[in-house]
Amino acid sequence: MSSAGVTEARLGELTVRRVGFGAMQLPGPGVFGPPRDHDEAIAVLRRAVELGVNHIDTAQYYGPDVANRLIREALHPYPDELVLVSKVGSVRDASGGWVPAQRPEQLRSAVDDNLRTLGVERLGAVNLRLMGGHTLPSEQTVPMEDQLAELVAPADAVFLNAKLEMDLMEMSAEDAQEMLEGFGATESGLNQLARTGFHTLGLQTYLTAGPKESRAWTIRQGWTAPQAAGVIHTDF
Repeated sequence: MSSAGVTEARLGELTVRRVGFGAMQLPGPGVFGPPRDHDEAIAVLRRAVELGVNHIDTAQYYGPDVANRLIREALHPYPDELVLVSKVGSVRDASGGWVPAQRPEQLRSAVDDNLRTLGVERLGAVNLRLMGGHTLPSEQTVPMEDQLAELVAPADAVFLNAKLEMDLMEMSAEDAQEMLEGFGATESGLNQLARTGFHTLGLQTYLTAGPKESRAWTIRQGWTAPQAAGVIHTDF
């Protein structure tokens, strides 16, 4: 099917229509301060949803707070299928300038600000604005892994580099360890993923060894010996 015939798209686990609504122009000139016409801004938002829009892109720093508060006033309580997407990574100064806010604690605070001003407990997606074209001060230069880890906290975050993982699988153990150390890592991303997944799901591995084979078995953490044996011997 050609792209012209596609009317919906996936946004993570959500499905949205291809044509959404961008809230950047709701505030005043320069995306700063109140709208020129408050009632018209409210009417535009409501009409967009009436016409089938189920995806609104916004940000707390549009205004700041202006776009989010207009969305909340116009549409809250929100329709079940409406997906609100925001972005973080910047703040506004007193004159409306765009100021980098890339540190992990600033990103977490920005997510909380969006939740508060929109009146929701969950956002459909959060985009990280990397401030391309800006020269960032040293305190704002943060590894993306640290930024993303803070955004998903308190969940654990595991970062995978597919090319690196493929290269590691083709190397000897010694060469693989040397490459990992060159990246400042102690284990592969796949190992981290397995370890984190087992911890999150409350699982652990135990081993059996015999003359013909050795095997690894997955059991629940805290299981007794008879329960673990039942994984092997189904009559237990």
